[in-house]
Amino acid sequence: AEGRLLGIVCADPGDVQRLADEMAFFAPGLRIAQFPDWETLPYDSFSPHQDLVSERLATLWRMRQRDLDVVLLSASTALARLAPPSFLAAYTFHFKAKARLDEAALKAQLTLAAEFDLPVLLHVRRAHARTIATLKKFRLPRAGIVHAFSGSREEAKEYRKLGFLLGLGGAATWPQAQRMHRVIAALDDDAIVLETDAPDMTPAMHAGERNSPQFLPDICAALASLRGQTPEQLAAASTVNACRLFGWSDC
Repeated sequence: AEGRLLGIVCADPGDVQRLADEMAFFAPGLRIAQFPDWETLPYDSFSPHQDLVSERLATLWRMRQRDLDVVLLSASTALARLAPPSFLAAYTFHFKAKARLDEAALKAQLTLAAEFDLPVLLHVRRAHARTIATLKKFRLPRAGIVHAFSGSREEAKEYRKLGFLLGLGGAATWPQAQRMHRVIAALDDDAIVLETDAPDMTPAMHAGERNSPQFLPDICAALASLRGQTPEQLAAASTVNACRLFGWSDC
């Protein structure tokens, strides 16, 4: 049906390529993508080639953006499990060829925040060093929140020196996020604000469901366990931090 994504499973990768070529010839208007198999070579001892990883991620991103009509994949690929959309959203990014980070726009927003004494909400993916360097030039009085933080312990320390809180949500509840687990365990109570990012970043205990703010207690419980706290302790710390940042006097 028009507007719906069609997935076609072929017997093997060779059939996928042949069908892709035929569809491009007979139906050039269709937006088609191949979802490649994990074709590791003898010298790829740790993981498949980066181009293969990027192609898989790009196809998943296009599927989420409804930018495809047909996805072709082999039966062996269809049988392999994928990381959940929330994990991919937190730990990957989409960047077009020759695209550049719009640092000028960021600086303009930071200037407005400083002028009107407002906190800022940052979503940073694989650009923490440049973002931190830019923030150091502004030293915003009220700082803000680094939403969906997925950086290192060192990057967390740098944001904290600048007064920023670190937003933590469902992505950190997945067992694959081992590095984030270590970072979260090391954070001070005054560094954290809990978030859901609904409808994205569904937590592990609700895999396959649309994310919702009602899952926040479950996220809190999972992160508190990583920190050796009770959910009540972590929830209280997050509330105090949010109230302090936004100037809510009735918390």
